[in-house]
Amino acid sequence: QNPLPVLHYKTDPALKKASLEAGFSGDISLYRWYRNGEFVISTEQPLFPLEHQTIKNQETWHVEVTSNALGGVILRSKDIVISPAQ
Repeated sequence: QNPLPVLHYKTDPALKKASLEAGFSGDISLYRWYRNGEFVISTEQPLFPLEHQTIKNQETWHVEVTSNALGGVILRSKDIVISPAQ
């Protein structure tokens, strides 16, 4: 098992939608999403739709998760780079 959250970029070309998904097993209470090092939003869901986030330039995303199973420890994913062409 990977001790850190893994961030996945998912697209659905037919629907012209994209999202980020934090892959991490365990009891998670909060997901904090960051674009280019700046906080975007906190959610309670591992899936973050990018429908309101226009990707104009190459962007770097990461997520921080708060793990209840580890006593409230905050774990950070590795960065994922998204380009407009993706």
